Amino acid sequence: MTTVAGATSRSKVSLAHLALALPWIALVIDAWKPIGDNSFLWHIRAGTLQRELGSVLQSDPFSFTMSGESWLTQAWLVELFYGAAEGFTGGLGFVPWMILLVGGLVFLGAGLLAYRYSKSVTAAAFVGILNVLVLISFIVPRPVLFSYLLMVVVALAWSRPSTRWT
Repeated sequence: MTTVAGATSRSKVSLAHLALALPWIALVIDAWKPIGDNSFLWHIRAGTLQRELGSVLQSDPFSFTMSGESWLTQAWLVELFYGAAEGFTGGLGFVPWMILLVGGLVFLGAGLLAYRYSKSVTAAAFVGILNVLVLISFIVPRPVLFSYLLMVVVALAWSRPSTRWT
């Protein structure tokens, strides 16, 4: 028990505090599971091709039947990151760390929003568990992963009137 200016408070860890760890445990397990999405490798290759060309892909470099046809990659910025990360690490070793970082920021941002509006650790833990149930199968190494992060950043910015301009 701590006394500060005549007031007493007890520091205890509740079940809700422990529940806050569940999203992080699920995310760590998810980040190091084998990559099950083969289209991710196309995004890496598109990124390395764009780095080599010095521009966004404007024709289809992948298909046999449509090679050279007009085509514009939609996720060029993330693909550039993928290509650079693959080149820097010499393989796919960056993937679990990327999933852990970006997924962790998504879970953290959603938890902060829940806590900001409710001022309740229980509500933040509940939102964290819901995030795991809903999002964990979508936290994959594809460009959409960054969309979740941007959505949370927009929601966080909107939740404070001083940052709504962002």
